[in-house]
Amino acid sequence: MAKSLAPGGRFTTFAYTPRAWTSPGRALAAALRERFPTVERTRTVWPNLPPAFVYRACGS
Repeated sequence: MAKSLAPGGRFTTFAYTPRAWTSPGRALAAALRERFPTVERTRTVWPNLPPAFVYRACGS
């Protein structure tokens, strides 16, 4: 993921809140933290069905 970004590039993806605590959800969060120096998570958008949030990961 991070290697394909331009310097200072950003990887953005969304995830569903109910899945964030499952093994795949935790694995995604861990993979982002391993590959990017900065990982941000937005607040949950509860009106979305199912509720979701966005990860923003910044490259070096």
